[in-house]
Amino acid sequence: TRPPEAAAEPAPPSRRTEREDSEKAAEAQREADREAYDALSGLLAILREESVVAYTRLSLPFAGAGTPEPRLGCTSEGLLLDLSKGAVQRLVTPWGTLPLRYALCFQGYQEPEPSELARELAPRQAAYLTGTESVSLFLSLDERPAQHLLGVRKVSGPRFAVSSVLGAALPIGELVNVDAGECVARCERWERLARGPQPRAALRLAAALPTKTTPVLNELLGRTEAVRAELLPLLKRQKAVASARIPPAEEDLIGAMRRANNDVEKAAWELRSMRRSEDSLVSQRQGHVTRAQVREALRATDYDIDAAGRLLDQRRQISRVADYIMDQRGLESGIGWPTRQEVEGLLAR
Repeated sequence: TRPPEAAAEPAPPSRRTEREDSEKAAEAQREADREAYDALSGLLAILREESVVAYTRLSLPFAGAGTPEPRLGCTSEGLLLDLSKGAVQRLVTPWGTLPLRYALCFQGYQEPEPSELARELAPRQAAYLTGTESVSLFLSLDERPAQHLLGVRKVSGPRFAVSSVLGAALPIGELVNVDAGECVARCERWERLARGPQPRAALRLAAALPTKTTPVLNELLGRTEAVRAELLPLLKRQKAVASARIPPAEEDLIGAMRRANNDVEKAAWELRSMRRSEDSLVSQRQGHVTRAQVREALRATDYDIDAAGRLLDQRRQISRVADYIMDQRGLESGIGWPTRQEVEGLLAR
């Protein structure tokens, strides 16, 4: 009998096949870089928008898209916001790291002093009147998965992977360290993108908003937090407001605009409703509390009369529990916590 023939060994890949595979891999890398670069441009446009800056006090200390530094860290793919406490705050890209200046600050926690950052932000804050960021904007976005402007996903520590920008999904990668040779390659990839056509991020952002005057912050949070400052004079000229026996405080005007979603006529109605709630609760208390105390309780409970009454009735007990909560709030995590007024309002409800 004839011995069985040995199995034929596979032919080695030809140089042409290797070159084609290499070209396909290079083209796939260029396509991924273009998508990430478009996403980076959109993300920077969002973070630089006036209402977002006024609310978060986040600052990007570089012009345009900056120049990422690969030696300080890269991502395997996608974009990552590293908001670690201290001087390590950064935006990490596939081509390197860009610096950030961001510190969650509210009453009783890292309250801003007059500083270089405050001076930089002062001119921008005139366009929008926002509340205090008591919980990180990025943590709030992590709790809202369906986000057409910006989607983020919390990963280990105070880090947030960017999952989508302006409706375009992004892959979520990991932090990686690269050697000297890879640093050069990633710098070359960045330079090629910077020399090419630039994405029109501002136009794409404007097209993603319901109206031209919608603040980006309100669209991100799904609620009205940024009040358009130019509408307050119009509200003050409304008949119901101008003829009020006691002119409403500026804080009440802003609160009414928030509740009315920046609609002047609805805000005037809200002011009347707020005044009726205040008068009703003052009458119920029969002189046992001042009008200022009633107003403070109503603001803490979002003008819920029943909750405001409980807050006034149980002030001492609620204050003790609030003290305990404020002592346990874990501010060192860098994620933040509600303000004392918000805590007391939640307890009263």
